[in-house]
Amino acid sequence: MLTHAQRLRAYTLAILGLVIVSGVAFNISARSRLSDIRLLNDVRSFSDALERYKLAYWSYPVGSFDLRDGVVLSENGFARGQVTYYSGATRSIKKVLFEGTEEGYRLTFILRNAWPEQGMRSGAEWRLLKTPHAPLKKPLNLVQ
Repeated sequence: MLTHAQRLRAYTLAILGLVIVSGVAFNISARSRLSDIRLLNDVRSFSDALERYKLAYWSYPVGSFDLRDGVVLSENGFARGQVTYYSGATRSIKKVLFEGTEEGYRLTFILRNAWPEQGMRSGAEWRLLKTPHAPLKKPLNLVQ
């Protein structure tokens, strides 16, 4: 038979254990959602840089690569130059592909989480499209 003090300690430890487990689970979930937010922010920043490039040079830069590898967009296209429109790499575990022609581009990526408020499912491949026939809308013109 446990004494009153022993039962009180056992209950306290059980409650403390539940709080710690739920805190760890919440932290993992929050980090996963934060990585999606960072990815969408990186895609938006790169897309904005492409639009600024098009305004200056009347066409999009041509290329195909993974944005995780790091990229520099300047007046020389995807090479270092005097005027830098974008420089950096996306912080994503999964690939973020850019495919561009002079008329448009496509950014393809996969989100970890579902975002039902925006109608976005997790694990699905998402594409940001910009073509002469599909003007870029704000917020992101995402197509599944």
